[in-house]
Amino acid sequence: MSFATIFSQHFLFTVPANGFSVLFIAYVVIFALLILGATAILTFVKGADRKIFIKYVYPFYTFGILGFLHLAARYEGLAWLSTRFTIVLIFALLIIWVAIIFIKMVRNMPKVSKQRRAEEKFNKYLPKKKK
Repeated sequence: MSFATIFSQHFLFTVPANGFSVLFIAYVVIFALLILGATAILTFVKGADRKIFIKYVYPFYTFGILGFLHLAARYEGLAWLSTRFTIVLIFALLIIWVAIIFIKMVRNMPKVSKQRRAEEKFNKYLPKKKK
């Protein structure tokens, strides 16, 4: 299969004949991991790291649900939602959204680390609380 056939209109916009393809289980695992990852971030990440990682929750939930919607449409044979173009669009938008969040996070890391050092320096001179 060449790039010309992969990006042809016929290949991208045809409705698959069978509901289950070879990659169906892989898609289910990927979309389930996206939803479980978002839930894990909400559940287990605490403290200062939560402010950083909470930004990933929305794209993970959104594209996990969109992925399962695509798989259900593929199983039912719906015209536009079950095409290969839809799955390519879902993955492309997910990658773009996460890359934008990651780039913003990398740009803000020096500010955050400087702020933490200043807080630690300030808290060093405060009396310690007894429990």
